Amino acid sequence: MKALEDRIDVKQTRREVQKHLKVLGKRMFRSQILDYMSISSSILSSSDNHGSADNGGKLLKAMEKTEQKNADIQTYIESLMNALNKLEEEQRDILLAKYLYKLDDEEFEEQFNTSMRTIYTYIKEAEIDLAIILGCAVFK
Repeated sequence: MKALEDRIDVKQTRREVQKHLKVLGKRMFRSQILDYMSISSSILSSSDNHGSADNGGKLLKAMEKTEQKNADIQTYIESLMNALNKLEEEQRDILLAKYLYKLDDEEFEEQFNTSMRTIYTYIKEAEIDLAIILGCAVFK
């Protein structure tokens, strides 16, 4: 494992995994919105039978498209969460706190009972380990 880490371009690798983690946060939020929209559309379509058949067809197509996007988002979220679950518990918690819960420095220090310098080191190590698991590590 050490030999592998020596060949990794740390900056580029961290950028790659950070992109994935930021997208994860956005997609989890978007997934919640799409779920709400899908439920709202279902309620509206079942309670509003006064529209034309054409409008019902358009609504059905829009709902199917929304469901497909939601399925794609869920697949992405599940694959990243599976990778995160392969990390040590502390690494996973730190990455989730940083990218999903967006804790500030003070909250980090309080939550993990350590200095920010140590937390930054843990974040760096966790990002590298996650990149290796995801297969997005960039080599020199």
